[in-house]
Amino acid sequence: MLFYTLLTNQNNNWRPKRYGSTLKSSAKLCDMKYCPICSYTSTEALELRCHMASHVSFQPPFNCPVCYKTFSNKYNVQTHMVIHTGERPFECNICFKSFKQKSHMHAHQRNTHSVSIS
Repeated sequence: MLFYTLLTNQNNNWRPKRYGSTLKSSAKLCDMKYCPICSYTSTEALELRCHMASHVSFQPPFNCPVCYKTFSNKYNVQTHMVIHTGERPFECNICFKSFKQKSHMHAHQRNTHSVSIS
């Protein structure tokens, strides 16, 4: 099912036109990606894939066993679990302040102690 028509101009050249709006004049017909469900178009395949995900009813497969919040992967559930356990497994080796996430500890070290993290 296509959501555009091909119209001819005075020189019998084909040009695309979508229902409801017009295409950007700089975009070539062969470069356009079309959503088969709605009238969305993009010149980038990645943008179209992200858009297509909005049409799918997706239920993430991993749940927190405490609050039942859903996640797309097991690692994110494990990272989330420190909210419920109160655990602070990451400690600054300079001032010994502890953090729930490694990224928070690294930000602390960069901002407080001017340590460059590589």
